[in-house]
Amino acid sequence: MTVKTPRKSVLMGNFEEAIIMNLEEELEKGQRRNTLASLFDARPSIGGVLQKYTDVLGGKEALGKIRTRKLLGELIHDFPEDNPPKTVLPAEVTAASPDRWKLLLKTTAGPQQMGYDGKHGWIQDNVRITMDDTQARSKLAYLFNPAAALMFTEEDMQKDFIQLRSLLENDHCCLYEYTGKEEFDRIFDEHFKLIDRPMRADQFFKLTASIVAKVGCMHTALWMPGAFFDTGSDNLFPLQVKLIEEKLVVSGCYNGAPQVPVGSIILEINDRTAGDIFDELRTITSADALNPYFIDSQIEKRFAMFYASLFGFPDKYSVTYTLPGKKTQVTANLYPTDIGSVRNVVFANSDHPPLGLEFIEDQSTAIITVQTFSYYDRVDYFRDFMDDAFLKIKDKGIKNLILDLRGNDGGDPFCSVILYSYLEKRAVPYFAEPYGKYAELADPIPVAPNHFTGRLFILLDGRCGSTNGHFSALLKYHRIGKFVGTPSGSTYKCNAGSNTEVRLDKTRLILTFGRSTFAAAVEGMDKASPIMPDHPVQVKYQDFLDGKDVFMETTLGIIKNAKSYNTWIFSHRTVSVVNWRSL
Repeated sequence: MTVKTPRKSVLMGNFEEAIIMNLEEELEKGQRRNTLASLFDARPSIGGVLQKYTDVLGGKEALGKIRTRKLLGELIHDFPEDNPPKTVLPAEVTAASPDRWKLLLKTTAGPQQMGYDGKHGWIQDNVRITMDDTQARSKLAYLFNPAAALMFTEEDMQKDFIQLRSLLENDHCCLYEYTGKEEFDRIFDEHFKLIDRPMRADQFFKLTASIVAKVGCMHTALWMPGAFFDTGSDNLFPLQVKLIEEKLVVSGCYNGAPQVPVGSIILEINDRTAGDIFDELRTITSADALNPYFIDSQIEKRFAMFYASLFGFPDKYSVTYTLPGKKTQVTANLYPTDIGSVRNVVFANSDHPPLGLEFIEDQSTAIITVQTFSYYDRVDYFRDFMDDAFLKIKDKGIKNLILDLRGNDGGDPFCSVILYSYLEKRAVPYFAEPYGKYAELADPIPVAPNHFTGRLFILLDGRCGSTNGHFSALLKYHRIGKFVGTPSGSTYKCNAGSNTEVRLDKTRLILTFGRSTFAAAVEGMDKASPIMPDHPVQVKYQDFLDGKDVFMETTLGIIKNAKSYNTWIFSHRTVSVVNWRSL
């Protein structure tokens, strides 16, 4: 079901009293004529037209006071399996902040209504009225209300805060693992006292998300609902960024040519320094064991969405930056991007990116690229690829294997265990305990027939998370290969489980949390420490400008200088378990 752009939109005062400025009176004084004429003084832009429209209606402050509106338009029912597949119905919507709304449809069978009065939802046709409290959480509530999705009452926020605290304290598997109970109680109590006035969605989100981030669990986080982004679906920050040497560097654009040259260093966005923005985003970003490498990598990946969650949807994006490799400063107003383009990048790993295999014949080297283990519904594809890849590696007599796991933030253990079986030297368990449907992975994993016995190098960065943490921890623990890169974004254990997403009743913010713990079959590793590289890599700003892949260049350099690594080339047939662990 989609809502067609209304033919007519009438802004009204509250049901009981009007609070909108007398705009019609102002228009009659000639402001309307002058404002409309000014639209044609120069070639109009979308931002300029919207600003003029806002000014005509009394400015942003006046619009912010609007608590009720009425919309007249059409609602389109689009169901291909129906006959006819599409029905257009006249619609009338009345909505009042914070969460009261009514939709009236005029059908051939008579009028139909649905809505929410602040306490109860209902659906009404020409025969009966049915109570339906799910209407309170309908996306229609966000689309119709002038401020319901953006401004919350004290009472609603307090109720959701209590619900949030109860969920974490009663349902999280290990809430006090990295932040103690006494500290959490203090934080909860202090933040609850801050709910002393109505707040915008981004203000309440900042207050609560910073608490959730203290848990130290990448699977426990607070998220803005999708309907929040619907309210600004065409107004997101348009640049992709990377944090390099504590500089916020432009790495690309979500659609079209970058409005700011790639390699530029962002200094300010809307009069906030880039450093202050990034630091604020760090406070609301979750990571296992409060891992700073994972936190920064997630902000890079989700910058546009995190920025909106914390600062809302601004009227403009005024960006001050220095040109690539120069000190020249430029300030520009950028055209925003849309949520679809952002999501295509942010959730690319969920779209089954292809696995990669390539050979550098003159160095007897193969490169396997695994951007994700998220092939839950395509495990056979993952298995077939690995079977074929390692058969080719064996047939070619390849001596060096580079396993590129950069950007891999987890996925299905049934996939990672397939890859592990081709790298292990002897059969060992994958998980420390039998966990539900993964119980069989607590048994020794048989070594694959064409398993690799040469020199292994694993490329790892701060986005390593979840299942990749388990997988990499096993390699590190059993001394299989050498790690090249940065400290990982996770470790040998993480929290996850089923039924781990809850929408708070009033604000509809989404809480994800871990009900169970999954740990790799290792002993003596520090759960609070990332997996450290054997060969650390630091990407410098000049490396980025020069287009260097420092991770890969470092690894290929090590391979060329292979003599210094002959001491750790062993066959599982000649090294006993005791000697292997003592090397």
